[in-house]
Amino acid sequence: MRQLLFSAQARDDLQQIARYIARDNPGRAKSFIGELRVQCSRLIVQPLLGISREDYAKGVRMITHGRYLIFYCVVANDVHIERVLHSARDIGRLFESSSVDH
Repeated sequence: MRQLLFSAQARDDLQQIARYIARDNPGRAKSFIGELRVQCSRLIVQPLLGISREDYAKGVRMITHGRYLIFYCVVANDVHIERVLHSARDIGRLFESSSVDH
């Protein structure tokens, strides 16, 4: 069975998102992170759901949730969530400094 795995950077991204939202609404922070995780879980059944974003890194695909971008790779039979980033951020720069190698 396919597994959903989160990189250390993706886990950190989710924590940062939760902290940012929690400053104004702690309850919404928890529910929004849950929504992001549900969106990621969809990839277990439909791993090719997202669009290719090879412009950022080899093998990277992307789906969205609101203004957030979920970047992932399909490796063997598993889905690796690499980053979860707000669309207003400098995505190219963030990928240059990250180590997505699949």
